[in-house]
Amino acid sequence: MLSDAITKHSLDTESGYPSPLYFEASPLGMDTLHTFPPLGSILRMTAKKCLNEVQRLLDGHQWVKLRMVTCGVQSGIWNIMFKSSSKIRLLSDEDEAVLLHKRNYNERMTSELHRRPLFYFRYPSCITEIDCRTVIDATLMDSLTSPEVMHRCKCIVRVVAAFPWRAKDLYSSVHGQYRLRLTLEDPTARVHAYISGEDGVKFFGRFSTHGELTRKMNKLLGIAEAADSAEGDRSPRNPPWVKCCLMSHYVEKGDPWQSRRYQIFGTKLVG
Repeated sequence: MLSDAITKHSLDTESGYPSPLYFEASPLGMDTLHTFPPLGSILRMTAKKCLNEVQRLLDGHQWVKLRMVTCGVQSGIWNIMFKSSSKIRLLSDEDEAVLLHKRNYNERMTSELHRRPLFYFRYPSCITEIDCRTVIDATLMDSLTSPEVMHRCKCIVRVVAAFPWRAKDLYSSVHGQYRLRLTLEDPTARVHAYISGEDGVKFFGRFSTHGELTRKMNKLLGIAEAADSAEGDRSPRNPPWVKCCLMSHYVEKGDPWQSRRYQIFGTKLVG
């Protein structure tokens, strides 16, 4: 879905300029996130002109048909942009197109298979293996809006960025363990997820060689095998859809929601 934005993003800038999770000035509040659907493609919309229909959208839930709008990339994330010629048509809840979309949405909500992203052609890549099959399937939006700050789930996502990403930097000699941050996305949201300690050993393998780590990370990030290692961070990338287990926790007891972090566990990169 975001392959063009991924291609233009340099992995070597992740240390100082991490891949954004949203393009708003500040993260959206939980009340706003709860208004988003938990599945399907969620695109932010920006309008540079004042439209009466836009204000009506802000006042409540309303089905609309957008005409003559464009999709563009802002901060590495696709969004819908209005032009001077853009139009919004308000639709009735009984409109035929609305009823069709409602029916399709409800069918997807009741099916574990159809809740998954539709972009990976039914089955995700086999480059990861998970051993958390007893935890719930969830989209990233499901997890972000969970009533419990501490929870576990398994997701189908793409890794759009990693820090560090080169094999020689994955293992921290100072801490004596693998330490890295992955930027995960699905059609509903993006999150940063961390790997460290025994989860890192599980993810990469206890005795992986430099060549094995390079090959595994290239596959995870969608870097072509023919890409030169010196230019790999700028080569075209198409990250595969993969399964992973996510654990949500907090780092500050006094402010659990604002200090929420994601950690990958129970996941092995087999590449």
